Amino acid sequence: MAEHKSKSTTIKKTVEVIKLFSKRTKDEYPRAEIKDGKYLLPWKTEEVLHNNWTNFKSFFSLYRIEIPTEEKLNEEPLMQLMEADPNRIENPPENGIRVTWLGHASALFQLDSVSFLVNPNFNPRAGKNYYFGENKRYRKPVYTVEQLPRIDCVFITNTHFDYLDLYSVRQLNDRFGEMLLWYVPMGVGSWLLKTGFVNVVEMDWWKEDEIEFYDHTIIKNEQEIKSTSFNIACTPSQSYHNRNFDNENAMLWCSWVIRSPRYKIFISGSTGYAKVFQSIGRKYGPFHIAALPIGGYDIKTRNVYGYVTPEQAVQVHKDILSMCSLALSWGTFAFSNEEAIEGISRMQGFKTEVKLTFFFGRKCPSNQVKSIVLFK
Repeated sequence: MAEHKSKSTTIKKTVEVIKLFSKRTKDEYPRAEIKDGKYLLPWKTEEVLHNNWTNFKSFFSLYRIEIPTEEKLNEEPLMQLMEADPNRIENPPENGIRVTWLGHASALFQLDSVSFLVNPNFNPRAGKNYYFGENKRYRKPVYTVEQLPRIDCVFITNTHFDYLDLYSVRQLNDRFGEMLLWYVPMGVGSWLLKTGFVNVVEMDWWKEDEIEFYDHTIIKNEQEIKSTSFNIACTPSQSYHNRNFDNENAMLWCSWVIRSPRYKIFISGSTGYAKVFQSIGRKYGPFHIAALPIGGYDIKTRNVYGYVTPEQAVQVHKDILSMCSLALSWGTFAFSNEEAIEGISRMQGFKTEVKLTFFFGRKCPSNQVKSIVLFK
């Protein structure tokens, strides 16, 4: 019988980690691109990007909108001002979310022992880019900085003068100083540091951060100190930066996803409509409440590239899977040619059709979301 011999073979095993980035991943979670020191949108849009020339022309636009009188505003049910009551907002609610609209894009959110501001603007005038002449802020803030409770955190979505107001930033710095933590998109941190703040977190799209907030209501009572963990995610939006003529789009813009142990909140900031909101909804939704703009969309004086129409705001609401939404950026400043309540009037026409819940105004008897008007 023939003898069969076999050779021993040594197999060397190697382990390699191969990262695959598919086009689907890139499309689902697009990142802002940087070219020549400027941030660029990673997706195509039919709208035209703002530039220094279009902003220069917009700056000198003659607004034809009639500034509403105080008497006329008080006749409108959705424009009723709540009476400032610092005791009402002194501490976050034990259950639910309390939201107080402070005017325009500013809001105070209180939940799970934490209070935070979004795009605070307490300026009695509208700001640098709101044109010469009369005061264009026709609805004062509900609360002053001095009437605010302890604020744990501030979120800035973009650098438009009505969203990042120097007057308000300085007031908050004088009142809270190093106690305040600021979350801002890339490039904005250096601007805030110049104003005196030291606790600033810059974030890029799709980056996340974990933060522990102490329960100061318990600290006051000298009981055991407890903390609440929040997850903060920086997410995309369609906007721009043009505070100065020499640094167009040198700073990024964003939206925010804020997750507490019990609730999820979405803050869009000033934005045009983009399909990326569907990606945000798939990754982080559904949300208990979202804050979405419905003003500034008049194409004769503004550019819809960075401003959703009321109809588009509803689409964003649906894309991100929000249970209810707070309507912002209306009824405060004359920064576009639509009338003071045109945005919410347009939404009344299709409210029943889309079967969604939007919030307007500044006071509400609701147990879940307080200090705002439930629009039915």
